Amino acid sequence: MALYNQTKEELNTYLFEKINQGEVFKDKFRNMFVYALKWAVAHPEEFFFLQQFHFSPHLALVPAEDMAKHSRQHTQLLEGAVQAGIFKNLPIELITTLAWSQINGMYEFLMKCDLCADKQEQIINEAFDLTWLMLVNPA
Repeated sequence: MALYNQTKEELNTYLFEKINQGEVFKDKFRNMFVYALKWAVAHPEEFFFLQQFHFSPHLALVPAEDMAKHSRQHTQLLEGAVQAGIFKNLPIELITTLAWSQINGMYEFLMKCDLCADKQEQIINEAFDLTWLMLVNPA
């Protein structure tokens, strides 16, 4: 569990440095999406470990306070978007699952395809746009 907590903390620290560079929510969400992918591609062993741990019975052994600590900032960011009417009024767990599923799928795609940096950036941006359209409140 210590390795999981340490790896998760490293990812979260990196992401929130990037997320906080955004001024409006869409920029923050884009940074979370894009930089989660960039971190995953740059750290494939750590990302694979997090994926495996997440779907293993060992996740249940992580204390609830550690789980809350790992997700607190993400949850607050997404809750703020729902409360402001930016995102659809969906459960935060569903929004998180949908966004994280897109990140995982994109990671798998990027690892299998040998794309130049420009093409990789283009594909990531297109995937972000599709994810945004799925979650944003059309009102």
